[in-house]
Amino acid sequence: MFLKNQLTSVTLLSALCLSLTGCGQNNEKTEEATPTTAAIPSTVFMTDKPSNAPMLREVKAGSQVGDKVVFEARVGGRMEPFVEGMAIFLTADPRLLSCDQRPGDHCPVPWDYCCEDMDALKAGTATVQIIDPNGTPFPMTAEGQGGIEPLKTVVIEGTVTEKDTNGVFVVNTSSIWVGAIPENPTTSENTESNQES
Repeated sequence: MFLKNQLTSVTLLSALCLSLTGCGQNNEKTEEATPTTAAIPSTVFMTDKPSNAPMLREVKAGSQVGDKVVFEARVGGRMEPFVEGMAIFLTADPRLLSCDQRPGDHCPVPWDYCCEDMDALKAGTATVQIIDPNGTPFPMTAEGQGGIEPLKTVVIEGTVTEKDTNGVFVVNTSSIWVGAIPENPTTSENTESNQES
């Protein structure tokens, strides 16, 4: 039990650290993702998008540890949103602006949201753990599984397992819907989101 808790703490710490690098810097990945030899079961991935899923920020603000939640988000929130060797990844509220949605921004890693306000990121990000029947994250990266890629829209159904005042918000899931990368931001919603945060 101690080893499991220690492992979880280490992986969550690495998953939740936000990148502070600027948009103008070259933040290209230093290593290519290791090909996955095993796959997360297809039953984890929903074929139909849940209707009327609320946005991540509101769910995060209104939920507590133990709550069952459903929310829409996008994959990203830091330069490396995935944990190597474990099915854990970071998500961001869809109304936060990734760098590719900012006209004239040519950031090489637009999923790090490096131009967003840090308080907005704190309020609008969540760590998602894809768990097996034993409640443990699958022992493989989530990247590429079921179509999961940086910036893609996802809907997560799961249980809040950790939350604190420092912005930590961890959700265990065994049900994910994976969509596409949005082409255009909803300008009015993004403006409202940034003003409220």
